[in-house]
Amino acid sequence: MLRGAKVTLRPFEEQDFDDWYALRQDVELELAGSGYWAPRGRDPWLERFHADLQASPEYRVLFAIEAERRLIGAIGFREMDRRSGTAELFVHVGLREYLGRGFGRDAIRVALDWAFRFHNLRRIWLTTRATNERAIRAYRACGFVEEGRLRGHEYIAGEYVDVVYMGLLRDEWNGPKNDG
Repeated sequence: MLRGAKVTLRPFEEQDFDDWYALRQDVELELAGSGYWAPRGRDPWLERFHADLQASPEYRVLFAIEAERRLIGAIGFREMDRRSGTAELFVHVGLREYLGRGFGRDAIRVALDWAFRFHNLRRIWLTTRATNERAIRAYRACGFVEEGRLRGHEYIAGEYVDVVYMGLLRDEWNGPKNDG
């Protein structure tokens, strides 16, 4: 387990599925994150959950975000390229009462510490929609900078929006911080 000031990052367990499924049902948060939502029953979610648990840690790493003894989301890395020392960060805080209170930032900082110090990655990147201002503020607070933008790239909620690429090099990273 990895501990931050507000969160613990730990492996997902089989018994986490019901909580995971419940927090992925907020349509607005799903649209803000993935840009897609469609009604799906438990079985497709369970199939995906099991696939994520069995993914090769060489290319994809997934942590449960726990705060105040509750599963509040997930964070991890995909597209891990050991030769180049790069990976894509993804994060999802799925309970509204934990948004805007530093839990996501703390999870990102703990995950970055793991990636840079323990796995010798040198560059972490991510994408988000330009309309997701809360996420962009959190990423900037953790040291990410905008590296590029795909204009009008995704159609979400009746409009075309930009996709923002952000990155952070290990040399630019300031290490873990406590937000208290």
